[in-house]
Amino acid sequence: MNHKEYQIKRILARMSRSGCVTLIVLLAGNILIFMFFFTSSSSSPSSLTFSFPNLQMEPRREISYWNTSSNVHDMRKLYTAQTKASYSTVYRRTSADSNSVFSTETRVETSSDGAGDLNRNICRNSSIEVVICVPISRKNKDGRQTIRETWGSLRRINGVNLAFAFFIGSGPPREDSSIQSTIDNEVKIHSDIIQGSFVDSYNNLTLKSIFLLKWVTQYCNHSRFVLKADDDMYINIPLLIRRLQEVFIEQTGKPFVLGSVQHGAVPQRGVSSKWRTSREQFPGNVYPDYCSGTAYAMSREAAVAIAKVTSSVKFCWMEDIYITGMCTQKARVPVVNDWRFTYQTPRDTGVEMSTRISGHRFALSQIRRIHQELIELSQRS
Repeated sequence: MNHKEYQIKRILARMSRSGCVTLIVLLAGNILIFMFFFTSSSSSPSSLTFSFPNLQMEPRREISYWNTSSNVHDMRKLYTAQTKASYSTVYRRTSADSNSVFSTETRVETSSDGAGDLNRNICRNSSIEVVICVPISRKNKDGRQTIRETWGSLRRINGVNLAFAFFIGSGPPREDSSIQSTIDNEVKIHSDIIQGSFVDSYNNLTLKSIFLLKWVTQYCNHSRFVLKADDDMYINIPLLIRRLQEVFIEQTGKPFVLGSVQHGAVPQRGVSSKWRTSREQFPGNVYPDYCSGTAYAMSREAAVAIAKVTSSVKFCWMEDIYITGMCTQKARVPVVNDWRFTYQTPRDTGVEMSTRISGHRFALSQIRRIHQELIELSQRS
């Protein structure tokens, strides 16, 4: 055998061995793929959870109220049709179903003065001028109590009567039942929580604000102004009221929204951004002027106008952009800037907050300290 024949045989032998290896790899891959699909198809449907950007729901087999084909617009239609007659409707778990099928139960509360219906009770005084509204997480019991005992405790300032309410949604499937029990107990004691028929989640903040505005316009129709503030804010209520009265005169009684106005903001399109907005939700390249959602106030006429156009303005999950930008633009309600509203975190002192209407991202201990220091400052003057 010459050298050339020897080399050819070596190459053929190598090809034979590599071919066997390739065949083995292909066979193993096919077996793994077959096992994957077989396992997936045989798993129980109850282990699947569907995730949607604006709704939290589970398969139709388990939940009778939500369904997997719903989208945000379907939810809003359902919400709009129901809330007019059922702002106090609660969606709670039925004890007979461990999979938490929601059922409706009309909530009628009795407040400390025995007036009855919670919805009408909060604004029962026809002289209410300012309605303070705080959207808050269902689990945030400590936050609610801190606000009740600090800046949310005021009911009358310089002859101006105020009403106060927290706004929450319904619990997601399989939520610990103790959370709703805690909420129910708070309502019995304080009569200050309004619960809507939507899943309480970060992505549903727009639905919560729509619910808030529609509740105010229906049940507080004698009020003049509405404040919406996040639960990690401190609000200087006396300064807020003074500024609202000034702006009302400046706007000659016309509708307005007051807050920290953001101008020229652009949509975040990156998939990893916390504030990503798709072109489907907002096709433009620049957002309309809007107020930071941390805290903003408005005249009641503005609340009515904004609530009215929500049924015709394309839904966007970014609450502040949707309510105070897209809807105000549609309703032709101007947004008014005031530097004393801030989405930043000022120094947590009474002196600092005495010149500001709002401060953001305060811990509960900071909220209490600011409030106490403001009281002490007022007593000295």
